[in-house]
Amino acid sequence: DVDPGAVTVKTGLKSPIGRLALANSISLTPGSLVLDISEEGLTVHCLDMRTIDANDPSRTIARPFEKYLEKSFG
Repeated sequence: DVDPGAVTVKTGLKSPIGRLALANSISLTPGSLVLDISEEGLTVHCLDMRTIDANDPSRTIARPFEKYLEKSFG
């Protein structure tokens, strides 16, 4: 069974290239796809929402990538 849904993920990355690299990294994760990149954050479609922290989706989706991308893109 799957539980699909979309969630907005906040990011601390300031540069557009950094956000693009984050979006590409998230989209490479099986079951997830970035739908939109904006100033507020990224809109991500997840195939199974049960694996996402409902209170802080950024922690589960973006933070594993952000700590590496922050060093490269700021």
